Amino acid sequence: MKKKRIVFFSQHFVGVGHHFRNLQIVRALAKSHDVYFVDGGREIHRIDIPSVTTIRLPALFKDSESQRLVCEDPKFSLRQAQEKRKQILLEKIAQIQPDIFVIELFPFARSILYKELIPAIQRARTINPEAKVICSVREIIRKTPERELSTKKPPHPEALFFVPRMIWYAVSFWRKGERNKRLARLYYERVVPVLNNYFDYVLIHGDPRFFQLESFFPWIENIEIPIEYTGYVSEKLEISDSDTQKAIDEQGPYVLVSVGGGILGWDMITTAVTAWKILCEHGYVQNMKMVIFVGVFMKDDEYDAIKEMCTEDSFYLSRFTNNFLQWMQSAELSISQAGYNTCMNVLETGVKAILVPIPAERDLDQAPRAKKFSELGIADMIRSEGLTLERMANAILERLESPPVKHNIVLNGAERTEQLLSSL
Repeated sequence: MKKKRIVFFSQHFVGVGHHFRNLQIVRALAKSHDVYFVDGGREIHRIDIPSVTTIRLPALFKDSESQRLVCEDPKFSLRQAQEKRKQILLEKIAQIQPDIFVIELFPFARSILYKELIPAIQRARTINPEAKVICSVREIIRKTPERELSTKKPPHPEALFFVPRMIWYAVSFWRKGERNKRLARLYYERVVPVLNNYFDYVLIHGDPRFFQLESFFPWIENIEIPIEYTGYVSEKLEISDSDTQKAIDEQGPYVLVSVGGGILGWDMITTAVTAWKILCEHGYVQNMKMVIFVGVFMKDDEYDAIKEMCTEDSFYLSRFTNNFLQWMQSAELSISQAGYNTCMNVLETGVKAILVPIPAERDLDQAPRAKKFSELGIADMIRSEGLTLERMANAILERLESPPVKHNIVLNGAERTEQLLSSL
């Protein structure tokens, strides 16, 4: 097999899930190929992967208060940062001359990156006409704005043949049905033509027995390039870290609480901590601890407040660990949100679990994933809008007493991705 030069573009705006899923794929690719990992999000402390070259772009992220996209470096405006990112990407593409260019999630989302990614694709194809461009997506993408579409054809009323295009998008936009139809058409136009004109494959990192692309994007018949399901990308615990194991052993039996990057974790953690205190006071969880990882992006004042809540010996608090899977494998119970990576950790370790998905208006993939896990009996689900002390405390007790759950979900997505790209 010929060794390939692979550029993998990764961008996280809010949490850390995309980043760590992409690292699992990159780790698998690096066993056979020369891999260049382009990281466009805020830097996260991690263990470097041998034989992988990291290319850092000026970091963009979504501000939790304003919900606006900003550059981490204050000397750059958003526009300046985007121009700088584009120039770096074009220069690196010219130097590397990739055989394969993998771009995560775009164009199904992150249309704001269009002006840097499309020129990079064009540069890669100009330098190497045989280069393959891959769209890499999780199993659940954003929901199409038009929920009531009954046809697989894109919304394209006859009015477009009689009125100018922009008039059609503007007229009657205030009416819900018309507005949804126009939003759906705009989304379709941002995705399908870009895939057909600039990409060669779509790789979906999921198991089609549980979620299919057409459930979230009804117009797959208009996508002219191959769509492949790889199975879920799941971290494997190959070697236990001795220092981590020592810290784990010092805790004794424990319940693990985690919130990914931590930006949206305050409500869940504080509810879990208070519920745990109540259970401890009534003697329901004797000789057990609650281990909490609050996330690298949790605000300092929120972290300090949680630290004040967790002064008793029944808590162990930390921001981050490079060996999260090892901690989860030893836990009696996991309480978390329903991000892709954490849910894969649950499946990989077989730990009992409670999932509290982020509200749909903030993250569209977590609620359907948690609902599916609940239907399969893999985890209990508490909707964030129904999160109360009573529900959390009862769920902890019930899940601790429940038997382990088995499943047959495919978890070799990183290895399957490597096989697919190696065959191109």
